Amino acid sequence: MIVPLNRVIFGEYVRKWCKLPYPNHPNGCSMYGTRNSCPPYAPMFYELIELPYYLVIREFDLETQEIYMKRRHPNWSKKMCRNARYWQKSLMNQIMREARLFVWQHPEYMILERPEANGVNLFSTCRIHGIKLERNPQKIVRKMVMVGKRK
Repeated sequence: MIVPLNRVIFGEYVRKWCKLPYPNHPNGCSMYGTRNSCPPYAPMFYELIELPYYLVIREFDLETQEIYMKRRHPNWSKKMCRNARYWQKSLMNQIMREARLFVWQHPEYMILERPEANGVNLFSTCRIHGIKLERNPQKIVRKMVMVGKRK
């Protein structure tokens, strides 16, 4: 699904989320500061792209994934059955395929694979466009990339 954006919520504060602790990562994402596409090196989105902006969004049924994996691996925990290791790469490949097709049809555009690394607050931006995101999704996971006209 490709959603046009008429407003983007952003700020330097978003890039600091990468340093917030999460399970087994007390210092946040281990990629922080290790590559140009991650903070603090990643430029703000408005330095790379301009209007019009779009989100390329794919949904993944995490609940069904859990059921499927539990059938295949009856001894696995709920957490293991939902582990992103088993589905996230495939989902991102689908999103990127759709985004690349869009850019192929509109060569003046480019893709931001990690909009939050570029300062975009996806939760707030999606909320004002009627797209529901959950912080810790239990049923449906929504992943996305951002596309905009190359500066």
